[in-house]
Amino acid sequence: MTIERSAAQAAVSGKLSRKAIRVISRDRRMAAIHEAGHMVVASSFGVLCQAWIVPVLGSERWQKMWVGQCCFSGKKPTKQHQRMIAVAGAVAEACWQDRMIWDVADEWDWYDPDVMSESDWRFAGCLVGEPNHALFTAIDKVGALLRSDGGPLWDELIQTARDLIVGSHGMFAEVPA
Repeated sequence: MTIERSAAQAAVSGKLSRKAIRVISRDRRMAAIHEAGHMVVASSFGVLCQAWIVPVLGSERWQKMWVGQCCFSGKKPTKQHQRMIAVAGAVAEACWQDRMIWDVADEWDWYDPDVMSESDWRFAGCLVGEPNHALFTAIDKVGALLRSDGGPLWDELIQTARDLIVGSHGMFAEVPA
């Protein structure tokens, strides 16, 4: 019986090229940046948030190899804060990729249903791929917080993403070779 292994599993076992490992690492970093965005913005509003990133077993080259999840507890955010928390993952990715020159709302196609996960769209109070004025306001506010050129939450974003990456190490310790 053959066990199909994902690219991420193969990387851990040393069966992939350096280039493939860089691609997998980049995908893990983006998942961490995304979840860290949710975490630091939620925390700035006093909302407790736990997050983690995990490899996607059996993922193909064109699919995400790492995904994340956040769980919120404690203080219930206002609707405005909830929208800001919801868009924070995608905005953090934009800031990390340096796509945000002045206004992240203009840099990404927010009408693309894949710009955020279905759960992020739901949390934002929008139908998938149908942003509204309130969502664009939230995007602008979060962009100001997470900007790499002086946003007040940038350093916390980077440290939180690093912590998520470190926490993801050893995810395949029990996967057979």
